[in-house]
Amino acid sequence: MVDLFGLVIPLWGLPSTFLMKIQLLPLFLITLLCPTFAPLGTKPLHAVPPSRQIFPKIKTPGADVRPVAYAKTVPFPRLINQIQTLANEVQPENNQAQLLPFLIGSFLGDPTLSSISPDHSCNIIWFDDFQEKNATVLGVFKLNSPSPILEQIKIRGLSVRQIKDWTMITNNSVLFNQVKNWTSIVRFAERQPASSLELGLLGETFHAELIEQMKKNASTLSSDEDYAAKLFLEELVNLDSIKLSISLLKKNILIRLATSAREGTELDKLFSSSPPSYSKNRNSEVAEFVQGDGWFDAVANFNVPSHVRYFEYFLGKLEKGLKEKKFKEMVSSYTSMLRNGSKLYSGHSASSYRDFGDGNPLGFVQVGSTDASISDFKEILAGSNAFWDQLFGIDFYQNQVFQNDSVFKPEFVIKESASVDGVRVLSLKIKLDSAKRDDFKIPAFANQTIYYSVYEGKYVVATNRKVFEEVLRAVKSGSPLENNLSQKIVLGPQHSVAWRLDLFGYAKLIGSIVNGMDQGPIAGLWAKSMKTAKNFKIPRISGRIGHGNGQYFFQLSIPVKTIRAISDFFAPAYIQRANEIRENSNAQEEAKHSPIEAPAREKK
Repeated sequence: MVDLFGLVIPLWGLPSTFLMKIQLLPLFLITLLCPTFAPLGTKPLHAVPPSRQIFPKIKTPGADVRPVAYAKTVPFPRLINQIQTLANEVQPENNQAQLLPFLIGSFLGDPTLSSISPDHSCNIIWFDDFQEKNATVLGVFKLNSPSPILEQIKIRGLSVRQIKDWTMITNNSVLFNQVKNWTSIVRFAERQPASSLELGLLGETFHAELIEQMKKNASTLSSDEDYAAKLFLEELVNLDSIKLSISLLKKNILIRLATSAREGTELDKLFSSSPPSYSKNRNSEVAEFVQGDGWFDAVANFNVPSHVRYFEYFLGKLEKGLKEKKFKEMVSSYTSMLRNGSKLYSGHSASSYRDFGDGNPLGFVQVGSTDASISDFKEILAGSNAFWDQLFGIDFYQNQVFQNDSVFKPEFVIKESASVDGVRVLSLKIKLDSAKRDDFKIPAFANQTIYYSVYEGKYVVATNRKVFEEVLRAVKSGSPLENNLSQKIVLGPQHSVAWRLDLFGYAKLIGSIVNGMDQGPIAGLWAKSMKTAKNFKIPRISGRIGHGNGQYFFQLSIPVKTIRAISDFFAPAYIQRANEIRENSNAQEEAKHSPIEAPAREKK
């Protein structure tokens, strides 16, 4: 499979910092040829495709303004209770969360919040005049009568009206006279959200601003850069709506971001495609050969044809509109690599990133299904040097992205390696020349070797030879490895990726990179922090990516225990800083009020 996020990097500019380059270069070919994953529990989130409609139909017939964004919460008392529960779990020794209802209630004029319905959602709607000084905002709440909150609202100069047992509050009183029928808004308000907080936005709300920003920057761009920017903007305009949902659960915080595309567009065709047919057996076919507990583990089942088809469409338009020959050739070459590389992946995959004890924090192992042969892998790998030669031949990348540092240009050496039990093995050595720079040291692990093999419809890739041989032999014998990913991550029917991330392990990775670059003071400080962080046993975060029925969605699960561990880790530094601020403030206050001694008179 192809990492569709990594594929865009060469087109829009690689990260400019050396740290990011070191992380990206050794993985470039892996992201091209094999599935990498950017990372919730183990149960599928969706048994059926999500609803196509993300932004609800909210109509205001007769009004000069139109709804373009909204916020919706569960009944307010329940939301307050969820926040309190979360705060108590994160900082049980801090009782300030108990004051939250009183503080909010006092501000609203109802200290007990008894006049707010415990059974109905709270809603706020923004309109398409949001960029104007007095943008229209409408609040829709269910208040018990009589409610002291209404008096506070009127004092603040807002207009209030009771419509179909709902309290409507707005800063634009004209809205009450213009809207001829409130049925749509009431129906929207009556719907209970599936999450604690739900935010919706129509894509058109930011289109105009993007276009205006592009016009401002047009004078600094070349004709090709201007064309590429406009093409990219066209695709953004095809995003129809976005919805963010946040659920405050007892053990986890779930964050879900979904986006839909305009019907009939190429983006909509991509979003409407579904991940390949899924079965538990297919999941275990590859996941059972990859051991878990890396700093990053993932399983995937991307619909490669639909993604490649979209990128071919986009890159085709890009190539057609470019004028400079070397740009056109690079895009053409990249499209070819994308198309050919996608043939290497035919279904499911599983991977784990970790340090295998060989000093390489960027180590990984991966097993996936393929219809290709090892010769096909070799052919694609062989074209890598030519592509990077093209990339470095373009002034933009040479000057802006790589800052004229040829040290960042990798050299790929493909060789036949020693076979494993008669199975052919390729080795790919990635080399970066550290002799070309004196101002910093390139980590030794940036120059790494990656091993490839294919056996009966499965490919095996790893950075460590010992691990590679162990996994390949397991694949040959059909014997699952202990502690494998099939026991830890489940990929649901509508998910293309499911992952989990060990934050402590990832922090150790960054520390290894910093240490490898010989950044003494920073490395020492980081190592000290890691020694402290190890005691907190921070639980992993996890996530899923999926698509279908016109939308693409991303979900993240953060355990409450993770938040608590991070809070406890930073608490001493926070307390120390707070004490320093308080001491400085007290010292300044004392200086203001201390008497100024008069200078002593000189003796005659």
